[in-house]
Amino acid sequence: RIKKLYYTIIAGIPVRKANLLHFTTQDEADKVTKSLKLTNPYVTIFNGLSIPLPQNTTRLTASPYILFIGRLDKKKGLDLLVKSFALCLHQFPEYKLIIAGPDNEGYLKTIQNLCLQLHIQENVLFVGELEGDIKWNAYLHADLFALTSYSENFGMTVAEAMMLKCPVLISEKVGLAEHVEKHNLGWVCKIEVEDIRNKIQAALSSQETRDKRAVSAYAYASKFFEISGIAQQFIQAYRSIIQKR
Repeated sequence: RIKKLYYTIIAGIPVRKANLLHFTTQDEADKVTKSLKLTNPYVTIFNGLSIPLPQNTTRLTASPYILFIGRLDKKKGLDLLVKSFALCLHQFPEYKLIIAGPDNEGYLKTIQNLCLQLHIQENVLFVGELEGDIKWNAYLHADLFALTSYSENFGMTVAEAMMLKCPVLISEKVGLAEHVEKHNLGWVCKIEVEDIRNKIQAALSSQETRDKRAVSAYAYASKFFEISGIAQQFIQAYRSIIQKR
């Protein structure tokens, strides 16, 4: 509602006059153009990435783990992830769920209380916001990266995980879900605890499948998310505008 109000009052006029709009995924383009009734020409270009190789190999825990990185926000579907993880612990009792990211409007307490209710507080680690080598190593050592968002235009952390050969599990509401599913780059789940649990179990049950999908995801990410390639796409987009003037 706030975004739509902002668009109506402030951003609507310059957006409608734009020669070209940029969206990060086709899903985002479809939703925004339909919602705002836009007819401008547009391009879909992924967000670009450039990740340096970590200088150390520090692990956050000696245990195998599933990783979430992002804002601690209701939109991110952490309630679904925590509940699904709890249902998997009888089969994978050695696993931890690492939740990394800044607290957004006190949602951390809500998720901590949920962990207590499910009696899994010993298996869930809240590590705050991660940066630099610590963040990249968190991906490198994770058995699975999970983002079960209720809504996500792109999913930058998904792209980061793919670039670091970390297997991914994402909800169908994440912008990159179509690409992950079409090219078998990880696991895509519904916004349902049962389906998320099934996908977690499938992923953790086969190291070979995780490795295979992680390698495919890395190849895809290297081709489509690498920053120099993204820059070239923007240059071409700008040139197309200039040529039409």
